[in-house]
Amino acid sequence: MKSIFNTRQGNKRAAIGLSVLLIIMVLFKITLVILSRNYIYLITADFCRHILNPAINVLILLLLILLELILIPKVWLIVLTTVVGILALLLISSFGLIDRIDSKYFYFNSPDNSNTLIVEENTWLLAGWSDFYIKDNMFFVKKINAKILTDNGYRPFTNKDYILTWINNNTVELTYGFGGNGTVEKEIIRLP
Repeated sequence: MKSIFNTRQGNKRAAIGLSVLLIIMVLFKITLVILSRNYIYLITADFCRHILNPAINVLILLLLILLELILIPKVWLIVLTTVVGILALLLISSFGLIDRIDSKYFYFNSPDNSNTLIVEENTWLLAGWSDFYIKDNMFFVKKINAKILTDNGYRPFTNKDYILTWINNNTVELTYGFGGNGTVEKEIIRLP
């Protein structure tokens, strides 16, 4: 069995096309990793970067599977590499995704609309926390040095248990419920 595809010319064109797509996806993934080391993230649907990374991994795996279907003549080797690749991908993608699957995002514009503060609200077991980002431009957000913690996985933004006041276009005063029991915390968040 030479290949699943019929013609040698078709195999060559398909392999070249898939290789180019694979290289583009790998370069895109590397770019996202480099940006994330500087706390800069690509804005996606509702800014869920925890879904984007596994999605890119799946696309890379699918491209590899298609490429191996064209280039590898032995069916058992295709099945083995595909199963190993899928298991590795699931293992790698599950790190960081499990604890962030339920992230919620809230957007707040400064009074003159020059800044957008983004709140990423998370819970896991009995812990609750929110990370803060500033919208860098139309495509990227940057994590800022601010974080709040809550008790018992409480979500003050989801429960509308907060007061967010812009002191000026670069400073926010946040008063929020700490655990749903009436305890209130106050935080000043300075945007870069």
